[in-house]
Amino acid sequence: FDGYQEILQQFDSSTHVGYLLDFVMKDEERHHQIFRDLIGSLERGGSADVGFAVPEVSPVPEADALRQKLGNFIRFERADRQELVELANDLRRQATDPLWLLLVEIMQRDTDKHLRILEFIHQTVRAADIKASRRRLRRRRRVRLF
Repeated sequence: FDGYQEILQQFDSSTHVGYLLDFVMKDEERHHQIFRDLIGSLERGGSADVGFAVPEVSPVPEADALRQKLGNFIRFERADRQELVELANDLRRQATDPLWLLLVEIMQRDTDKHLRILEFIHQTVRAADIKASRRRLRRRRRVRLF
Protein backbone atom coordinates (compact mmCIF):
# COMPACT_ATOMS: atom_id res chain seq x y z
CA PHE A 1 0.00 0.00 0.00
CA ASP A 2 2.77 2.41 0.96
CA GLY A 3 4.72 1.43 -2.16
CA TYR A 4 1.84 2.56 -4.35
CA GLN A 5 1.63 5.87 -2.55
CA GLU A 6 5.35 6.40 -2.98
CA ILE A 7 5.09 5.91 -6.75
CA LEU A 8 1.95 8.06 -6.92
CA GLN A 9 3.88 10.92 -5.35
CA GLN A 10 6.31 10.73 -8.25
CA PHE A 11 3.68 10.64 -11.01
CA ASP A 12 0.90 13.10 -11.54
CA SER A 13 -2.51 11.68 -12.46
CA SER A 14 -2.11 13.34 -15.87
CA THR A 15 0.48 10.64 -16.68
CA HIS A 16 -0.61 7.14 -17.57
CA VAL A 17 1.35 5.73 -14.62
CA GLY A 18 -0.33 8.01 -12.08
CA TYR A 19 -3.74 7.62 -13.72
CA LEU A 20 -3.65 3.80 -13.59
CA LEU A 21 -2.04 3.52 -10.16
CA ASP A 22 -4.80 5.75 -8.81
CA PHE A 23 -7.27 3.04 -9.96
CA VAL A 24 -5.26 0.41 -8.13
CA MET A 25 -5.03 2.52 -4.96
CA LYS A 26 -8.80 3.05 -4.86
CA ASP A 27 -9.37 -0.69 -5.27
CA GLU A 28 -6.81 -1.42 -2.55
CA GLU A 29 -8.51 1.05 -0.20
CA ARG A 30 -11.84 -0.71 -0.83
CA HIS A 31 -10.22 -4.12 -0.27
CA HIS A 32 -8.75 -2.94 3.04
CA GLN A 33 -12.19 -1.64 4.10
CA ILE A 34 -13.78 -4.99 3.24
CA PHE A 35 -11.17 -6.80 5.34
CA ARG A 36 -11.79 -4.41 8.25
CA ASP A 37 -15.53 -5.06 7.94
CA LEU A 38 -15.02 -8.84 7.84
CA ILE A 39 -12.74 -8.71 10.88
CA GLY A 40 -15.28 -6.50 12.64
CA SER A 41 -17.96 -9.07 11.91
CA LEU A 42 -15.84 -11.89 13.30
CA GLU A 43 -14.97 -9.94 16.43
CA ARG A 44 -18.62 -9.13 17.07
CA GLY A 45 -19.88 -12.63 16.33
CA GLY A 46 -21.46 -11.56 13.05
CA SER A 47 -23.49 -8.74 14.60
CA ALA A 48 -23.72 -5.64 12.45
CA ASP A 49 -25.11 -3.59 15.36
CA VAL A 50 -21.71 -2.19 16.27
CA GLY A 51 -20.22 -0.36 13.26
CA PHE A 52 -17.80 -1.70 10.67
CA ALA A 53 -19.26 -5.14 10.30
CA VAL A 54 -20.64 -6.95 7.28
CA PRO A 55 -24.43 -7.01 7.59
CA GLU A 56 -26.30 -10.30 7.41
CA VAL A 57 -28.64 -11.09 4.54
CA SER A 58 -32.13 -10.19 5.72
CA PRO A 59 -35.58 -9.46 4.30
CA VAL A 60 -36.06 -6.04 2.74
CA PRO A 61 -39.21 -3.95 2.37
CA GLU A 62 -40.95 -4.10 -1.01
CA ALA A 63 -38.85 -7.04 -2.15
CA ASP A 64 -40.85 -7.61 -5.33
CA ALA A 65 -40.33 -4.02 -6.52
CA LEU A 66 -36.64 -4.20 -5.65
CA ARG A 67 -36.21 -7.47 -7.58
CA GLN A 68 -37.90 -5.89 -10.60
CA LYS A 69 -35.52 -2.91 -10.50
CA LEU A 70 -32.55 -5.22 -10.02
CA GLY A 71 -33.68 -7.21 -13.06
CA ASN A 72 -33.62 -3.99 -15.08
CA PHE A 73 -30.12 -3.18 -13.82
CA ILE A 74 -28.95 -6.70 -14.69
CA ARG A 75 -30.28 -6.37 -18.25
CA PHE A 76 -28.59 -2.96 -18.55
CA GLU A 77 -25.24 -4.32 -17.31
CA ARG A 78 -25.46 -7.27 -19.73
CA ALA A 79 -26.07 -4.88 -22.62
CA ASP A 80 -23.13 -2.77 -21.39
CA ARG A 81 -20.94 -5.86 -21.30
CA GLN A 82 -21.77 -6.65 -24.93
CA GLU A 83 -21.04 -3.07 -26.00
CA LEU A 84 -17.69 -3.18 -24.19
CA VAL A 85 -16.77 -6.45 -25.93
CA GLU A 86 -17.52 -4.83 -29.29
CA LEU A 87 -15.57 -1.69 -28.36
CA ALA A 88 -12.57 -3.78 -27.28
CA ASN A 89 -12.66 -5.65 -30.58
CA ASP A 90 -12.79 -2.35 -32.49
CA LEU A 91 -9.85 -0.99 -30.50
CA ARG A 92 -7.80 -4.12 -31.22
CA ARG A 93 -8.51 -3.83 -34.95
CA GLN A 94 -7.64 -0.13 -35.04
CA ALA A 95 -4.44 -0.58 -33.06
CA THR A 96 -5.15 2.54 -31.00
CA ASP A 97 -3.27 3.57 -27.88
CA PRO A 98 -2.95 0.39 -25.76
CA LEU A 99 -4.06 2.33 -22.70
CA TRP A 100 -7.53 2.69 -24.24
CA LEU A 101 -7.87 -1.07 -24.61
CA LEU A 102 -6.71 -1.58 -21.02
CA LEU A 103 -9.35 0.88 -19.76
CA VAL A 104 -12.08 -0.90 -21.72
CA GLU A 105 -10.90 -4.25 -20.33
CA ILE A 106 -11.05 -2.78 -16.80
CA MET A 107 -14.61 -1.63 -17.49
CA GLN A 108 -15.47 -5.13 -18.73
CA ARG A 109 -14.23 -6.63 -15.47
CA ASP A 110 -16.08 -3.99 -13.46
CA THR A 111 -19.24 -4.79 -15.40
CA ASP A 112 -18.80 -8.50 -14.62
CA LYS A 113 -18.33 -7.54 -10.96
CA HIS A 114 -21.48 -5.38 -11.05
CA LEU A 115 -23.43 -8.26 -12.57
CA ARG A 116 -22.22 -10.65 -9.89
CA ILE A 117 -23.22 -8.20 -7.14
CA LEU A 118 -26.63 -7.44 -8.67
CA GLU A 119 -27.39 -11.13 -9.24
CA PHE A 120 -26.37 -11.92 -5.67
CA ILE A 121 -28.66 -9.21 -4.30
CA HIS A 122 -31.49 -10.39 -6.56
CA GLN A 123 -31.11 -14.00 -5.35
CA THR A 124 -30.69 -13.17 -1.68
CA VAL A 125 -33.59 -10.70 -1.61
CA ARG A 126 -35.80 -13.41 -3.06
CA ALA A 127 -34.50 -16.08 -0.66
CA ALA A 128 -34.79 -13.80 2.39
CA ASP A 129 -38.32 -12.80 1.34
CA ILE A 130 -39.32 -16.45 0.94
CA LYS A 131 -37.88 -17.32 4.38
CA ALA A 132 -39.75 -14.41 5.98
CA SER A 133 -42.99 -15.46 4.26
CA ARG A 134 -42.58 -19.03 5.54
CA ARG A 135 -41.99 -17.76 9.09
CA ARG A 136 -45.12 -15.60 8.92
CA LEU A 137 -47.12 -18.56 7.62
CA ARG A 138 -45.85 -20.83 10.43
CA ARG A 139 -46.76 -18.19 13.03
CA ARG A 140 -50.28 -17.88 11.59
CA ARG A 141 -50.72 -21.64 11.71
CA ARG A 142 -49.57 -21.73 15.34
CA VAL A 143 -51.96 -18.94 16.25
CA ARG A 144 -54.88 -20.82 14.65
CA LEU A 145 -54.05 -23.95 16.62
CA PHE A 146 -54.50 -22.18 19.95
